[in-house]
Amino acid sequence: MTNRKQRMDKLESNLSPTQAVLLWMNEAHEFGSIEEYARYLKTQPDSVRPIRRLVEQMTTSVEQAKKGKPKPEIHRALRQAGLDVLFLFFLHQQVNGMLLDKERYFACHALMLDKELASLARERMHNDQAMWNRLQVGLRMPYPLDPETAQAVGAAIKHNVIPWEVLEEGDEIYGWLINHYLSKGKTELPDGAYKLQDESVSHSGPDMEEVRALFADPAEFEKLLAGEDYSYGLSDVTDTEFNEHYETIVSAMKDLGFDGLIVELPTVPHAFLRDAPLVEGEWIDRYVVELAEWGARLAQQSLVLEESDDPHPLAWFRVTDQEKQEEAQIGVTSKLRNQTRRHLARFTGRTQEIKGRQHLHWEDYLGWRGRRVKGDLTSGLSTGLFLSPWNRWVEDHNDKETATLVGVHLGQLSCHAQGYQYRICVDTEEQNVEQRQRRSLLDSLRINKPENNAEERFHERVNNWKELAQTFLVELYTLRRVIVSINRRYFEGQDVLFSKVGEGFGDLVEYIEGLSDLYNRNLSEGLDRLATLATKGDSGKSTEPFCLDLPALENLVAKPGKHRIAYLVDMAKFEALDTIGENQKAVESLHRYV
Repeated sequence: MTNRKQRMDKLESNLSPTQAVLLWMNEAHEFGSIEEYARYLKTQPDSVRPIRRLVEQMTTSVEQAKKGKPKPEIHRALRQAGLDVLFLFFLHQQVNGMLLDKERYFACHALMLDKELASLARERMHNDQAMWNRLQVGLRMPYPLDPETAQAVGAAIKHNVIPWEVLEEGDEIYGWLINHYLSKGKTELPDGAYKLQDESVSHSGPDMEEVRALFADPAEFEKLLAGEDYSYGLSDVTDTEFNEHYETIVSAMKDLGFDGLIVELPTVPHAFLRDAPLVEGEWIDRYVVELAEWGARLAQQSLVLEESDDPHPLAWFRVTDQEKQEEAQIGVTSKLRNQTRRHLARFTGRTQEIKGRQHLHWEDYLGWRGRRVKGDLTSGLSTGLFLSPWNRWVEDHNDKETATLVGVHLGQLSCHAQGYQYRICVDTEEQNVEQRQRRSLLDSLRINKPENNAEERFHERVNNWKELAQTFLVELYTLRRVIVSINRRYFEGQDVLFSKVGEGFGDLVEYIEGLSDLYNRNLSEGLDRLATLATKGDSGKSTEPFCLDLPALENLVAKPGKHRIAYLVDMAKFEALDTIGENQKAVESLHRYV
């Protein structure tokens, strides 16, 4: 016998139960899986079998440690050491067996979540494409208008005023300024760079090092990651510099003197005409006033204006009978319209014809005792940029290549309804026919019609997927915490799992988390935004968010983890007692599970 073999035998004869099991685990785990280890044992003599080997090691260790002690003391020590080493061995087997027993269940559950998520994504993509098709048809198909409304729309476009707050929040000035900086050699950040701020969400955008290389100073890159600066997409233009330059452009545009006035009349049943320009700052189109008065008269009859689901910017609002919960009859609304015309004919204030259209003096209309539109209409007034002279100025200066303010090259602006086609109908009858045909076509392109509850059923499927994934993740997180806790408490931090079992379980957790991330990015984020919009301002209504919060789920598993650990420990104790022949005590140890 070599000296090394003698030293090893001496060490193994003085092992504690924990040390003996850890030594055995190191050898057994070399095989990767419990199946490979079992096949190996079949070719070995009985002396290599783990139970026999561990018990013999404990016997040798106790006999040496208790040499010369009374036999009862030695017997007690032998029983306890054997029981302890068997308990640890069976606990090892329980944990590995627990995951192996659930292997098929895990695979089926993961496959089901994968297939259902793919199905939901396909349905969502199909619905989105259908909505996009309907939107494009609605926008491109000419909208039917009667001659009076068509002329009013043309006049409103000609006199259009963009409120300064709308212009400042829009993309036009931003685009001019970005182009200016790029022409000066500034560096544009790649699309999606801002997503690097959220490390918890995976994304397909640029990687960290790619974006970091665009910053001369690493400290400035850290400001981007912290969301403190560089939100305008340029790596060498701070937010402060950009905002100051932006404000300078707005101020210079105001100094040109192309100011206009616009007033919002909320009773006008037409979205585009609802924002009415005041020509020369004091005259309002008579036809728009007629519509506002008509809308007020409709409201007095419990008829409500509802925004149309027709995407065309020139679409009329729907008029709904609040009591009957249905669209108002054309005969009723037409009668009220005629009453409005007769009533407005009694207006005694100043009027003026401007470019062939009748206008009422704004101040005189406000003071008219017969006004049906009640309330302080001056609260709807806004100052803004009068587009017609602005565009003429840009055109004149572009010819001379001098259309710049504070060094920034500028462009023309357009009314949001400009460019959308409309069709002028001969009379009201033709318009009504065209409207019905248009509505029928758009309804035929609608996938999720209210009467078939398709949208509601889709939301139920999405929420069901979320609940299934949530339950599965809680189970996986519980098992993971159980295994980590057992490793620390009983095996000195050494992994109790065979390598293939541990890798398979880790891959499963990572896979389900990946599915959850896809779910959050492709489904839940959009649905949560829609739910927020649908309930905005409705304090009596709440919605359960669709998003899966993985960190919150991990915090739910502490208590169930303790119960699972206790069960595995008790089962290991049962097997240990049963193995040494203490069957009665073994049965008694499981009384609380019977």
